[in-house]
Amino acid sequence: MRLVRLVSLSIALSSVVACGDGTAPPSVGPVPRVLVEGPVGPASGIVLQGTGFDLAEVGYERAEYFVSGVARAFAPLEPLSADGHWKIEESGATAAYRTRFVVHRPTDPARFSGLVHVEWLNVSAGFDSAPDWISAHVEFIRRGHVWVGVSAQYVGVEGAPGGGPIPGIDFALKRSNPERYGDLA
Repeated sequence: MRLVRLVSLSIALSSVVACGDGTAPPSVGPVPRVLVEGPVGPASGIVLQGTGFDLAEVGYERAEYFVSGVARAFAPLEPLSADGHWKIEESGATAAYRTRFVVHRPTDPARFSGLVHVEWLNVSAGFDSAPDWISAHVEFIRRGHVWVGVSAQYVGVEGAPGGGPIPGIDFALKRSNPERYGDLA
């Protein structure tokens, strides 16, 4: 449960930290409440491209959680610079969201290294994929790190217009398992 709270806090904080030095500008108010549900089961129903082996064979487990709340929009106070140090303010626009995150962690809590790697899932192929996990999973597992993949983009949840890039195969969450993912937004 502590891990879920840590991930929720990370997601919430990343939505409001806007300055390069890690401080929030004075115009940013308190973080809206985030609701975390899960683990959502069964784990065998999780849709995610990136692991082609049984995690249990290496002492790991997979779980999925749903997270929901209200996102706030921000607007720049001046032209955006390439260095990422921007002055912003809340624009007043909000949008309700409901998405998911997938956790890969050691089944034995004593193996947990204390490091949690959070990956914004990539949707370049028209669905959620996990390039960080794919390229670094051997080291994550060797060291006992936890990996969290977050469905943070529209295409990962709703799918690319016209379906996926492979005819007849569609890994978009809502289309691949509407019962499980139908209320994500």
